[in-house]
Amino acid sequence: MRILKKLNIGLILTIIVVAAVTIYSVNVEITRKKEKENIKTACEEFIKTTSKSVILPEEYQKLDKKVTDEELEKYVEEVQKNLKEKMIDSNSAIEIQTTILQSELEEQITSENLVTNFEREILKINSYSFDGDQVTVTFKGKVNKDIKTLVNYGLDSEKKEETKNSSFDTEQETITLQKVDNTWKIVYSDLQYSENSFSNITSGFEVMYK
Repeated sequence: MRILKKLNIGLILTIIVVAAVTIYSVNVEITRKKEKENIKTACEEFIKTTSKSVILPEEYQKLDKKVTDEELEKYVEEVQKNLKEKMIDSNSAIEIQTTILQSELEEQITSENLVTNFEREILKINSYSFDGDQVTVTFKGKVNKDIKTLVNYGLDSEKKEETKNSSFDTEQETITLQKVDNTWKIVYSDLQYSENSFSNITSGFEVMYK
């Protein structure tokens, strides 16, 4: 009888534990489902910031006058300031994203292919991967941009400015966010700025901001 009583107590405790775990898991999933819209909005706002940041100010969009190091440095400082508003309070995280955008700007200046318009759209979110107070969003996107360049139509002709449109779909772009004071902030992003390359200057980068 005592053995049976012990078995019954053990069974009851097991049922209570399983029920508690199930309830907790369900509550976590409900909370995460509610948060997904806020997370997506944070991603879209960050995308707007980075899209504006890869466009040089209009006064610098002149192919007959190269942007100086001082002018670029001044604009990059502004870019970094805008990133700080969207990102976690981590100098290394902000510096990495700044470096990525600065690299894109320097490539434009060197190649004389200046981006005058840049738009990125999230077409479909593939997954939300939660890990504690962080989440990594993987998505398919579409990039559309206008590029001002110099074109030579003949050996003896002068080069003329021409604006071309370029658009392409992306498959595995990612943005990692962390919830700070009930607000989702960006930790890291791996976004595609050109058709054949990603921005992952620091492959495998991960910020542990606790």
